[in-house]
Amino acid sequence: MVKYKDINIVEEFLELLRLAKEEYTYQQLSEILGLPPTVLNRYLKGKVSPRKERCLELIDKLRDLVSISTLIKNKIRVDNYGFIDMSKVLMEINLLKSAARELVSELKLSKGDVDIILTAAVDGIPFAVVFAEIMDAKLVYAKKKKEVGVQRFYEVTYLASSSGILESLYVPRDSIRPGDSILIIDDFIRTGETQRALYKIAVDLKGDPKGMGSIVGIKSGVMQLEKELKIPVRSVIYF
Repeated sequence: MVKYKDINIVEEFLELLRLAKEEYTYQQLSEILGLPPTVLNRYLKGKVSPRKERCLELIDKLRDLVSISTLIKNKIRVDNYGFIDMSKVLMEINLLKSAARELVSELKLSKGDVDIILTAAVDGIPFAVVFAEIMDAKLVYAKKKKEVGVQRFYEVTYLASSSGILESLYVPRDSIRPGDSILIIDDFIRTGETQRALYKIAVDLKGDPKGMGSIVGIKSGVMQLEKELKIPVRSVIYF
């Protein structure tokens, strides 16, 4: 019987191989990894899967070859006003999965350590979905408007400094149960206002926040959140 952990190892290998294939030819990868191009092609097309031991060897080589932080930086665009466009990152599923695995390692978490991945709609959702899958956790996302059909909401209101407007986030009251361990995930941490609101939702509903993570973080904002909330806060790359 194939173990679930072994399947995860194969998935991680394929994610890294797909990312490497964006930068290198089959021939170049063949020389680096020591495998014929035809074998690499069959791996990528899902016709065969390498053994666990070979996967682990190839993952080590691919980690040296593929820099997740560099790939993310190359896909980010910053305009003249300092606003960051992450759309090209959020549409790359393999990149999101590899970024999530890096954050799992940084936060010193293992599969099963958290019950809920909590995020805010809409940009936080793609990364949070990937994270929830990797951690085998439930996904809860807060919306800026009440959803039709949901009877009872919990609401938190905060001041958005970028606009000077009071904004609200809503989650169904029964989406978080007392004692649920929660990881707060977002695409970007700037000043931390949205993340503080998510933390308040988790605490007010008697959940247990275990940490917070993002793809991109402004270092001062990340450090302030960690100091203030007293939980680990990490980003894959920092500005």
